[in-house]
Amino acid sequence: MKRILFGLTALLGSQSAPHAAEAPKPYQYEGRIAGVVCSACAASVKEALMGLEGVKDVRITVTQDGSAPRLEITSTSPHLTREAAMKALGSAAADYHVQSLQKVPAK
Repeated sequence: MKRILFGLTALLGSQSAPHAAEAPKPYQYEGRIAGVVCSACAASVKEALMGLEGVKDVRITVTQDGSAPRLEITSTSPHLTREAAMKALGSAAADYHVQSLQKVPAK
């Protein structure tokens, strides 16, 4: 009887594994965003970009050389565009400008 129960348990366990949902593959995007000069600016932009479908993480790094801050986005969407990022900024797009955004190989 124990063998039958053990066999059924093993069989049921192996049947459920293929049905487990796999996490979507993350895509990395990098670019530059003008207008971000402080942590409050970065937080505002991050909040807006996190509203884009599939976006899981947004990082903004202010550079020391005076160039536009670096923008890094991790998303499950393979089709994130600069235009979509600008649209997500809404009225804040008057203060911030996504200069570039391109998909890069995942790190």
